[in-house]
Amino acid sequence: MAEESKLDFSWLPKGTEALADGEYDVIVLGTGLKECILSGLLAVNGKKVLVVDRNPYYGGECASPNLTNLYKKFKPDQEPRTDLGADRDYNVDLVPKFIMACGKLVKMLLHTKVTRYLEFKNVDGSYVVKGGRTYKVPATGEEALRSSLMGMFEKRKFRKLIMYIYNYEEEDPKTYEGMDLFNQPMSELFEKYGVDINTQSFMGHAMALMRDESYVSRPAIETVRAIKLYAYSLERYGKSPYIYPLYGLGGLPESFSRLCAINGGTFMLNRSVDEILTDKDGKAWGIKCDNEVAKAKLVIGDPSYFPGEKVRKNGVAVRSIFILNHPVPNTNDAESLQIIIPAAQANRHNDIYVAVVSSAHCVAPQGIYIAIVSTLAETSVPLQELEPGVKLLGPYLERFDAITDIYEPVVDGKTDNCFISASYDPTSHFETTSEDVLDLYKRITGEDLDMNINADSTDVDQPQDASPERPSLYQAGNGHVLSHFASMATPEAPKSDPSQWQRASTSESRSPGTLGRGFPDTYEHAVALLKHAASLERERADKQSDLEYLRSTIKTQTQIINTMSDNQHLSEPTDYQQEKKVQALCREVTALVMQLGQRDSLIHSLHEERDRSARVIDQLRLSQHSCEAGQCGSQSLSGSTSGMSEAMRSTGEVMELKGNIRVFCRVRPILRHEFAMSGSEQIFAFPDYRGERRQIELTANPKAHVGYGQSGSRSIVKKYNFDFDLVFDSKCTQEDVFLEVSALIQSALDGYNVCIFAYGQTGSGKTYTMQGREEDSDSQMMELSPDMGIVGRAISHIFAGIDDLQSSGWDFTASLELVEIYNETLRDLLAPIGSTDKVELRLDSDGKVAMVNSCTHGVKNDQEANKELMKEALAINKSLSALGNVICALAKKVRVAQYALVDMVHYSGI
Repeated sequence: MAEESKLDFSWLPKGTEALADGEYDVIVLGTGLKECILSGLLAVNGKKVLVVDRNPYYGGECASPNLTNLYKKFKPDQEPRTDLGADRDYNVDLVPKFIMACGKLVKMLLHTKVTRYLEFKNVDGSYVVKGGRTYKVPATGEEALRSSLMGMFEKRKFRKLIMYIYNYEEEDPKTYEGMDLFNQPMSELFEKYGVDINTQSFMGHAMALMRDESYVSRPAIETVRAIKLYAYSLERYGKSPYIYPLYGLGGLPESFSRLCAINGGTFMLNRSVDEILTDKDGKAWGIKCDNEVAKAKLVIGDPSYFPGEKVRKNGVAVRSIFILNHPVPNTNDAESLQIIIPAAQANRHNDIYVAVVSSAHCVAPQGIYIAIVSTLAETSVPLQELEPGVKLLGPYLERFDAITDIYEPVVDGKTDNCFISASYDPTSHFETTSEDVLDLYKRITGEDLDMNINADSTDVDQPQDASPERPSLYQAGNGHVLSHFASMATPEAPKSDPSQWQRASTSESRSPGTLGRGFPDTYEHAVALLKHAASLERERADKQSDLEYLRSTIKTQTQIINTMSDNQHLSEPTDYQQEKKVQALCREVTALVMQLGQRDSLIHSLHEERDRSARVIDQLRLSQHSCEAGQCGSQSLSGSTSGMSEAMRSTGEVMELKGNIRVFCRVRPILRHEFAMSGSEQIFAFPDYRGERRQIELTANPKAHVGYGQSGSRSIVKKYNFDFDLVFDSKCTQEDVFLEVSALIQSALDGYNVCIFAYGQTGSGKTYTMQGREEDSDSQMMELSPDMGIVGRAISHIFAGIDDLQSSGWDFTASLELVEIYNETLRDLLAPIGSTDKVELRLDSDGKVAMVNSCTHGVKNDQEANKELMKEALAINKSLSALGNVICALAKKVRVAQYALVDMVHYSGI
């Protein structure tokens, strides 16, 4: 074997020594995310890499220090507060960033297979601020329908624009519809579809993630691509378009550093760089650390390692880290989220970002939330510029502020061999970071990084703990996702099938005849029910596994009891401790048996629901074939009408499965004077508020309902349990209530007889639920407001549905009757003033209710008025009693219900 050649250090300056191996292909300064990604990519490509960092930890600006190091960095003269919890439970990001689920960084992670070192969890939600209120960016059809971000008419315009973006394909000029998105600005696309300034702000900042308003003057293709990326990412995990690594962002640079080290890279931490060495032409050839020198063909690093003439200031980033002991208000107690405050909403030029994580991502102790508010400073008092975001957080335990200059390289590095990354901007996502890495990679290597890898790739092994609750990057999930935004303008969707609005993006799932413009309901209902059936099957399998475990446990415990019982017979009968243990085991077995029974019952219910879904799917498939045959055979109006009729019939069948009669309960908030009268002794509880939300528990006021004994001691408080089809607690909004009944409005448009009414004692909230606030009745009914009641929303819904159906060739005539039922007397409220006619109910030969006019007489004096009050009370009690009898009869499917006993019940039974 030949003698190993010795290293040549003749290039070393006089009086210096070699740093590490001395000579490298690449020297990387800093262990920030950008530098670590590049070091890993270059090492994989066979380059010899040296990484030097002045800090004793990995990550640079992207580090996630614990609580002690956080105090050392921001408040070195203070000790960490003891009430904040254990130091080791904290991993606080210095720079707030989330990862777009189908973005460029994910593709880099998959390309390098760094995901094997990391675990990810999806972010709970994305929010946007409008008019000082926080709104969730809709992630499902159901949320889109509820959202009050836009009015009813604006949703229709928004839907048309979204559908244009959905159908737009850069390679297919047929989808351009007369627009040249590569040359026309985004403002012209907004103008074409007539969306208002708030919708433009929502799309540009919350979906396209633009940082300021300059995007509207740039080519529209940039924004369209960004909206599609957002939509693809949202489809991937459902809650939001973002994912986040467990234990903080510091794991990202650490993982890429590991990739570099595995491929031969050398790392030197806690080592300051004194000088970047250059030749006579100004080209960098190495670095000097104390008396040691390393040589390389090029140097990569963040701006802090290079002299001032090589970088220029490009703004100031201001960030504040907050430690909270509560979730962010008005976010449905989300454990992680992003809030974007568009610049126009805060009278600024740049957006404000809020990123929140918690123990769900292993970055803080249980019950602690980490919130980071950031923006690009525009004034000389940058911390004050964060106030719109700070106000959203509520009270906080601790705050750490950072004001950082943002730098970018002056030249591209090709002339001086110095390839400098840009500073991290204030955005709460990694898209701009990824673009900088890709640009640097191309400048360094002269080649584009292969980014054609599918973000849903499953080429590498899936982690064993990957699950829907803790998603892995390897979970497959192809599909397009712009449709749930489109459903914001389509409130006919039943709540039970929010996914019916999803449309597949692949050509296979959009085969001719399957998704016609005129009849989407049948196909989409089938898709939704197929998904539901698959979900039920997975749930049934899980419960079956639990059942087997319980059976095994019961068997084991029974054997233990039998063995102990046998041993006990052999031992002294006074073995008290042994007897107690046997009794405890017996109780445990009894509890397990009860659980087993509950699981058996649940599995049986799941089987029944799966079977019902299967029957409906079969019927819908038949309807779908009919629709396809109608479309393929003829494109005429009659064919479209036939398909629509099939869709209407299918919708009716789904509603019948949910129940022809459903009873909901709404609990309004306790008013201040009511609380003062009853204290905390009258309580509504919702035992299954995280489940089906069907139960309500009332704890009666003992003073009012139970009384006191002779000694003055209070009797035991009584609790009453009630079951409904659905319970709305005091936090539910008007949108939540209407969402449940909107499908009934669609059934009315489809030709079904529908009755919706509210009853309860005075002051229970009937008028608010049905009509909303008084000012809503004075405004235009078609303009949706958060407090608008069922009546106004139903009218808007009906006319919106009529517009859609008329465009498909249907003819509609709308009429309105408004009557008052008082003491079993019906009065026409639309009759001329002074009319004394009353309305009577009669049946025609087909049993249909009709109203006819006859004379009536008014009250003549005070004595008759007092009699009327008594008569009114009797009439109300009689009506409600009869109504209860009719509902019970219908629920029991009695063939003859006594509708005619009372006019109110009779009229409601139309």
